[in-house]
Amino acid sequence: MKKVLVSLFVALLFVSLLYGLNLRYVSTIVGNKPGDMFGLVVSSGGDINHDGYPEILVSAMDGGLGSKQPGVVYIFRGKTISAGESYASLSQNEPGDRFGSAMCSLGDINDDSYDDFAVAADRSDATGTDAGAVYIYLGGKESPTLSKKLSGERANDWFGTSIAGGADITGDGKPDLIVGASYGGDNYSGAVYIFSGAQDFEEPIVIEKGEPGSLFGHRVHIVGDVTGDGINDIAIGAYYTTHSGRKYCGAVYMFAGGEKISSTPFATFFGRQEKDWFGFDVAGLGDINKDGFADFAVGAPRAGKKREGRVYLYYGGKSIPDKPAIVFAGKEAGDMFGYSLTAGDIDRDKLCELICGAPGYDTGNYRSGRAFIFSLSSPLNATSDYHINGEAADDECGKFVSFIDGAFGKGKGALFLSAPGVEGRKKGISKLFIYR
Repeated sequence: MKKVLVSLFVALLFVSLLYGLNLRYVSTIVGNKPGDMFGLVVSSGGDINHDGYPEILVSAMDGGLGSKQPGVVYIFRGKTISAGESYASLSQNEPGDRFGSAMCSLGDINDDSYDDFAVAADRSDATGTDAGAVYIYLGGKESPTLSKKLSGERANDWFGTSIAGGADITGDGKPDLIVGASYGGDNYSGAVYIFSGAQDFEEPIVIEKGEPGSLFGHRVHIVGDVTGDGINDIAIGAYYTTHSGRKYCGAVYMFAGGEKISSTPFATFFGRQEKDWFGFDVAGLGDINKDGFADFAVGAPRAGKKREGRVYLYYGGKSIPDKPAIVFAGKEAGDMFGYSLTAGDIDRDKLCELICGAPGYDTGNYRSGRAFIFSLSSPLNATSDYHINGEAADDECGKFVSFIDGAFGKGKGALFLSAPGVEGRKKGISKLFIYR
């Protein structure tokens, strides 16, 4: 795959806007087919081929328009991704499986010095229509090899809606894997499966919460050590939750990591009003206030008086107040601010920035989209320091945002902004903008 656009307009526009952040536009990679949703999910795969750089996984989960197409995941070498040349591609060749619906690095699970990774296909029919599946691949000098397949329990589970891994949440020193199935569970409320790396990803812990259709597990995220006990903790989003009469206000459940993971969350947060979609996305921030507890942010892309969207930042601690430390807000109705979140140390000052996608934002072009970048230095400020706009109408830039540390070498991270367009750009091609 090699389709690269280097837009002089984009480059000139953002040099001045991002100069103070030490972030510059590199290139744009475009999909192969209209409707393939290329770039809607981007993840580090870890150092899959042991060349000293993390490989970049980019999915085209819908394959293309027309009859149902199998999803495809393209693997790019981090150091050369700006050239747009993938060195491998993966697919299960199952029509409509949405292979690449979620992806994550797993670390080196088999101790061979090559990092391994997981790819979800949440509409795979492996154990029933749309039951879902997750595939575990082993890294190596050549193309990755499939090691294991995990499947949903029944039809319509959507097992693999989201996944997270590469960190130890059970305290045994081995990286684990978390899988969300947003229609799993006994009452279709959603379920989350925690697979232990020490047990070869067999016999998972299963957690179920909420009422039918609450989409528990739509987002799963390892947010770091929020409680300060030395073990990573988990945030689980259920953005269609109804609470205290607030229909679809959304919720985020926090679970403590440990040898025995309780099915009872140590903290739960809810959206403030109906249809907030609180918990649509979650991001770990590291310890931004240097108190020994990891902090995190929650997106609610339909919150606010005008439904412009909100992002709530919470400080970790032995107990976490319901009131956030700060609230970031979208600009106008329909911005969908907070639809996607990521964080990373863009300017290399040892403190991360928060990047919030607003794919519905109008920049003079209808729904061209914008990514807002916030400094998290003290004191916190709700005004964005920088932003990046989409290029054209209906780009929906910021529908997915991902910062990958070390993509261009040690201390040289990359920011990826997806612009898949409305319904996969039926009249165009999805785009992935790259900044470094």
